[in-house]
Amino acid sequence: MTRFLLLKPQPKVIKTLDVMQQAGLTVVAEPLQQIVEDSSQFSVFVQQLTSLPQKSCVIFTSTFAAEYAIKAMQGNIWPQQLNYFAVGSSTADCLQNTDIKVRLPKRFDSEGLLEMAELIDVSQRQVLIVKGQNGRQTLQQELTERGATVQLAELYKRENLSPAADDKSWQKQQINCIIATSGEQVEQAFSIWPASWLTAVSWICISQRIADMLSQHGVKKITVSDNATDEAVIKCAVEFEEQQMSQDTDQDKLKELESQVKQSQAAASESKVAPESEVKPEPAPKINKPQSQSIPQGNKGTSAWLKLLVLINFIAVIALAAGAYWWWSQQQARQQQQQDQFSQQQRELMQSIELARQQMLNKQDAQNSELTQQVEQLVQQSAANTQHLNQMSGQRPSDWVIAEADYLVKMAGRKLWLEHDTDTAIAMLKAADVRLAELDDPSLLPVRANINDDIQTLQLINPVPFDSLVLNLSSLRNRAEALPVAMVALPKAEDAAQQSELSDSVDDWQANLSRSWEKFKQNFITIKPRVDKVQPLMNAQEQWLVKQQFKHYLQQAEWALQQEKADYFVQSVQAALVNLQQYFDFSSAAVRQVEQQLLELSKTDIHRQYPQQLSAAQPLRELTQQRLSGAIKQEQAL
Repeated sequence: MTRFLLLKPQPKVIKTLDVMQQAGLTVVAEPLQQIVEDSSQFSVFVQQLTSLPQKSCVIFTSTFAAEYAIKAMQGNIWPQQLNYFAVGSSTADCLQNTDIKVRLPKRFDSEGLLEMAELIDVSQRQVLIVKGQNGRQTLQQELTERGATVQLAELYKRENLSPAADDKSWQKQQINCIIATSGEQVEQAFSIWPASWLTAVSWICISQRIADMLSQHGVKKITVSDNATDEAVIKCAVEFEEQQMSQDTDQDKLKELESQVKQSQAAASESKVAPESEVKPEPAPKINKPQSQSIPQGNKGTSAWLKLLVLINFIAVIALAAGAYWWWSQQQARQQQQQDQFSQQQRELMQSIELARQQMLNKQDAQNSELTQQVEQLVQQSAANTQHLNQMSGQRPSDWVIAEADYLVKMAGRKLWLEHDTDTAIAMLKAADVRLAELDDPSLLPVRANINDDIQTLQLINPVPFDSLVLNLSSLRNRAEALPVAMVALPKAEDAAQQSELSDSVDDWQANLSRSWEKFKQNFITIKPRVDKVQPLMNAQEQWLVKQQFKHYLQQAEWALQQEKADYFVQSVQAALVNLQQYFDFSSAAVRQVEQQLLELSKTDIHRQYPQQLSAAQPLRELTQQRLSGAIKQEQAL
């Protein structure tokens, strides 16, 4: 009977142990590690997840990673613009109650994830790996080598456990196979138990990476399951047990046959007695009647029975030997049949490989011949172009430089009038001037003077920092939602002290009496009248409309800035400023700061006056046409 030792972290080991025992396997569990959540990383994970750009990848490497991620995201909304991946079906089942769509690999391990089409080309993309501390390092390294920006969310950690010294639930000699579900479990096992025992027993692991680790430790008998699920591990364990039972049955039969042969040989050796001449009967007692005739009769009967027994043993030995030879010949025939099948498969495989190689060679030869023809055509065309170029530029090599300068000036004009990019236009004009200066031709000085005049003209254009202004307006528009709106505005109360002064005139005795009475009442009741109207409260919809109107003015200003419409830009900024002053709460420092920025923007001059044309464009065009017509006439003359 095969007895398995299960190495799996707590608390998942209990569930797996129950499932394997229900499948009829004899299993004992020894959790060498326990999983402990790291709640300090929950808020970091939420921030990492919500800040990922669109189409980024999120990989859950275990059921623990999925469970703790769900716990961290309680009260938050899962981003829908991301691509989510799970290492296996159990991990995906943990995420089925969320509103995200999880993709699964064909093979449930790190290598299976790396073979997915979505994770092969991850250059310039961000990947978040949700895992435990010091886990799945191969996945991180491979994705980084493929050009991805990898972030780690380590939501739990593994703590090593030592088995109890007085644990007598199992003994090493009772274990036939060890099941390991992680590389950390393997390392912990080799640090606790002797390597001589661990390398002598068989192992079942869940991935090739763990199998390679076991091989490095010296383990020879390793079986890799299809994936990490309990069903795959149980299937692998059942197959291992059936194979072990078959081997034990064959060994028992062989031992039984050997025992029968040994017994028959022992019986045959015992049946061999001494010859009749050496058999000396005991001396007969002296009696009156002679016994000489009875002794020969007894010897003849014993010899016959001995011969018969030897013959029977000999026949049994021959039968056992024949049976052993027949069993051995059957085994040899079966092995020979398997070897013939393998040889036939190998021959068919070699034939298919040879056929594929021949097809590839034929295809490669056809491609090579086609490429050779194309290369020959290109060589001929290049030679013809070189000859033509030599004829064109043999007399006037400066013509091509002048044409290049003309092209640069034209491109500078397009950059100036179509894109309003003065910096690039100035750079192209300077490049054209450098190309003409390399010719060292005095006849080109007037053209160079025109180019320098154009450069000076463009440098005098108002250098408006459009990018900075656009970013400033965009920032103000994003901050609009957080600005507080002015709610209740009470008018200033009238000062009653000024009205309570008494007059010196006797005729004002009634007014003085009234004022004295009012002054007397101030000790009991204070009344401050308000003359202006009280501004009413705004509901939520009105507040939203006020903020949307403010953002609309800023968006208009941004559009006017991009179109370089100076008047419309100033009007939009001033409208936003009026809206801010009328509806927002100026007791807030943020509102006052926005007001200061709008005042500065309203004073910004974005008006730019561009020249109607570049003064060097027309002379260069005429010079290029003149040189080109002269070269054509020279070629026709040749």
